[in-house]
Amino acid sequence: MNPNHFKAYYNWAFCFDKINKLELTEKDYISAVNIQPDNITAIHHLGTIWEKIGGEKLPQALQNFNDVIRMDQTYAPSFNGRGLVWDRFFNFEEALKDFTVAIKLDSSNAVYWHNWACCYWNMTNLELSLNDFNKAIELDPENPIIYSNRGLVQRKLGNYIEAIQDYSKEI
Repeated sequence: MNPNHFKAYYNWAFCFDKINKLELTEKDYISAVNIQPDNITAIHHLGTIWEKIGGEKLPQALQNFNDVIRMDQTYAPSFNGRGLVWDRFFNFEEALKDFTVAIKLDSSNAVYWHNWACCYWNMTNLELSLNDFNKAIELDPENPIIYSNRGLVQRKLGNYIEAIQDYSKEI
């Protein structure tokens, strides 16, 4: 009925993302952004899909997050998203900078703390990783992924009892 209806494409993409149909998600977010090229949320979500797809889409994801941050320097999700891309490029210093900004903007978001912890883990700084996983769990004690990742760090540190406890909570 209306091929230029932004919300229809945006909501369609959102739903396709939830059922892991990334190609359809990408297509519909691109359509939404073409209709509203300054819509921060749509640009951000398209970047998130490109980060999930990875590979050759990572530079495009980075560009989208940069575009959103240029438009709104207080949009924490895009700092987090850009941090994830930097982490995948093994540019841990830039990733940490972006996770730091995301956390300063929204210190109650367990996902940001979790991603910061994963970045430290990727850098093999296990003590800092453990501290940030602890904070993420404090903020979201029902998230099994955080327990799983903290368990891995505990195991690497030789804290086997604590690792068993984390894996038990994950299960």
